[in-house]
Amino acid sequence: MTLSNNLQHINHEISLEDAIEMTTRFREEIQSMFKPEFSAIGVLPLSETFNKSIFEDLVMQPECVAVRSYFGMDENNEVRLLFVGVDENNNDILVGIDEQPAYIFEYGQRCPPICAASPLNPQI
Repeated sequence: MTLSNNLQHINHEISLEDAIEMTTRFREEIQSMFKPEFSAIGVLPLSETFNKSIFEDLVMQPECVAVRSYFGMDENNEVRLLFVGVDENNNDILVGIDEQPAYIFEYGQRCPPICAASPLNPQI
């Protein structure tokens, strides 16, 4: 199966509440990352891979001129990347048309366990 096929089955979108919870948890736990309970392999990923369509969705939002990433931490204490659109005033786009929630994306394919050999990841 190709990378595109693997990624198309992942729903990257998360709610604003989940994004707040994850980024808050990350900020609260960042100092404790190297305590024994956080030293397990996989807590800090080497990378996350996302389907390109999430970035297309982000940048096609009205007023979006950039994409911002945040670090968050999921309920398993694994560090995750979150992405939101950014307007020309450097504000996160959190509310879309008609006051509907704007896109916030997460849940990429983490490395480890699924990694690609690359000069950016020579530890494979």
